[in-house]
Amino acid sequence: MRQYQQLYQSTRDNLLQKQEVHEQDQYGLAVYATWSLSFSKLDPSAQSFLQICSILHHTGISEEMFKNAALSEGQLEDLDIRNEVAWLLNQLGKQGSEWNPLVFQGVIRQLTSHSLINFDQQNKFYSIHPLVQHWTHTTIDKSRQFMQKCILTIIGSSVSSKFKTEDFKYRHTLLQHITKCMTLLGPDNIGLSVPPSIALVYHEQGHWREAEELGVAIMEKRRQLLGDDHPDTLKSMEYLLCIYRDQGRLVDAEVLEALVIETRNTMFGV
Repeated sequence: MRQYQQLYQSTRDNLLQKQEVHEQDQYGLAVYATWSLSFSKLDPSAQSFLQICSILHHTGISEEMFKNAALSEGQLEDLDIRNEVAWLLNQLGKQGSEWNPLVFQGVIRQLTSHSLINFDQQNKFYSIHPLVQHWTHTTIDKSRQFMQKCILTIIGSSVSSKFKTEDFKYRHTLLQHITKCMTLLGPDNIGLSVPPSIALVYHEQGHWREAEELGVAIMEKRRQLLGDDHPDTLKSMEYLLCIYRDQGRLVDAEVLEALVIETRNTMFGV
């Protein structure tokens, strides 16, 4: 067992593709080959969902995430990401401006029938085994960074800026997924529509550095695209000001507050 563990750590993919013949049942398929056989039997919608799960954290996956994103009215500026996200959500249950839970449950039934995904009945979360997750990523024919942008866009689109108890609870479930999606992404290569929602999740859970990086990126992008005296630019400055104050960074807050006041005066002709 110790030798196998050492081999697994160093050559996981090769080991799981190796055929094993067992004396009793003569079942010769490798682990990866077995999963590939199951994957080939899935509908495109179930394959898509499994691939999405390979980008997310392997636990705490909810239908709510995809439903909220499907019902979101936000506009995405990147055409390629917009089309891919729309296609993925349509596969899972988006029908026009509505969400059809029967479509989503049909996808889940396929995956559970092949033991590729598990459901936590108490918490209403889905999970995927880390090994299945790792293997599933090999079935994606698009770049990993592009898919991470798409899934991060789905997460961001699912976030509400409301502050009821259920809104806080939902945003709390997203941090591990955001952290996983951000592994290859920096604040500068995410579009304008997604970062505010992601920054809100970071901010509420005390991840100040990540919230600040996104806050600065949002402000600079809006300055470049919209100008210093645009209302959206002002909002991004005010948000960054809140982050500085919550961290007790009074000097930085004072400098930025002076800039906010100056911008307001310019906008309203004071």
